[in-house]
Amino acid sequence: MSEVTVDVAGRSYRLGCGADEEEHLTGLAAMLDPVVSLVGHLAGWPGGMMTTGALLSQVISNVPAAILLEGFTDDWRTLAWGVSVGGFGLAIGSMANIIALRLAREKGLWRDFHCWSLPMLFVSWSAALLLLNFFKVTT
Repeated sequence: MSEVTVDVAGRSYRLGCGADEEEHLTGLAAMLDPVVSLVGHLAGWPGGMMTTGALLSQVISNVPAAILLEGFTDDWRTLAWGVSVGGFGLAIGSMANIIALRLAREKGLWRDFHCWSLPMLFVSWSAALLLLNFFKVTT
């Protein structure tokens, strides 16, 4: 695995590119200036990397989000909490959501799914934020 160190707002981030194709592509994406800026911005929000993982999972799913963000933090616990929470919300948050919704082939199920999953995203994020503060886990 090759690594590059990038400075964002006074913090250094270790970006890795591995042999696995998905890891390689997300590692390359992590080196793009807009991605580095976005992650640096989101990491400053309450919950830090947990919030960043949850939000990014809403756009690229939680597994690629975890791979992309691993180079920005050494705090695997907070990152794992974030991408796990990110499995809620939009269907793209977890590939399992998309597979189950497609297999069901039920009319209106996507709408019903999001009526439950979006509030669960907020509830889960709030609970994770409280737990992070309660256990004083570094974000």
